Amino acid sequence: MTFLTVSLDRHGSLLQPGGRVVPRAKAPDFLATHLTLDADVSDIFVFVHGWLVPTKRAQHAALRFRQMVMAAHRDDPGRYPHLTRFKPAFVGVRWPSLGPYRKMRERAHAMSRDGSAGNVLASMLGYIDAIREKPGRSGPVLTTSRGQYLHCVGHSFGGRFLGEAIIQAGWPDTAPRLGWRWTSAYPFNVDTYLGLQVAAPSVVFSDRFAPLLNGSAPIRGPVALTHSRHDMANLLWHRVMERRPAVGAVGSTWPAAAHRTRLKPVTEAYRQRDFPTRLTNVDATWLYDSRTFPVGAHSDFWHPETMHLLLSLADLAR
Repeated sequence: MTFLTVSLDRHGSLLQPGGRVVPRAKAPDFLATHLTLDADVSDIFVFVHGWLVPTKRAQHAALRFRQMVMAAHRDDPGRYPHLTRFKPAFVGVRWPSLGPYRKMRERAHAMSRDGSAGNVLASMLGYIDAIREKPGRSGPVLTTSRGQYLHCVGHSFGGRFLGEAIIQAGWPDTAPRLGWRWTSAYPFNVDTYLGLQVAAPSVVFSDRFAPLLNGSAPIRGPVALTHSRHDMANLLWHRVMERRPAVGAVGSTWPAAAHRTRLKPVTEAYRQRDFPTRLTNVDATWLYDSRTFPVGAHSDFWHPETMHLLLSLADLAR
């Protein structure tokens, strides 16, 4: 099973395994050497951790994510009828996330908007797209078993980085896309974007992340965002810093017509009708309920039910 790690410094620059910065001009060559996919890989999961995760724990978090995805599928493959050929690859992205909330908010903003993080992650996603076999190339079959599907999962500020990256990663084309009913103007398309307790303003999809919803960014699946009112980092600290709660506490408040649903137990199936709008808020308050001071349930997403949501999105992308 493929497991790869991509590391960024505090400026968002790509790092070599020894810690040296990869010059921007050499990033494509580095990615070509560092990221390889077996031909029989079915799904590629890119995971970006969130706030307050030390470097060593970041690696552990990515490995834990892989293990939980595999366990969720192994527990009952029949829950995901279109994942009959499930051989995933995993890419974990590490970034320096230790520090007070305000500092990390400013770092995330600087890394993604003023620095290189968005460009680096966009290049990585674009490179993965370039070497994967695109779904749907064999003909107009919605449940095709061919192709490699790309799923992006970001926690906290990691969800912000991935949003930036997806927006920056597109280029014009008219290649066919299957699975979800939405389209974009790009051949590179993310099949799943799952934001776990995203640390961004609840109105971020009205402006900064609007391209993820209006077809001008390379994403063809829905945007799914978990939230919990027990997430004190996003409810309290984000309100103090930005005068409003964040997505991870209340969901996205824009567009007003965005669908809202409840995180389901693993015994309940998700259907296409659970994601009728381009953005779906998933209320996980009943499960993400840690009261640990000072962040509450901000990182309380490590549950089989979260992986069930992710694998269901992967299944519905077919």
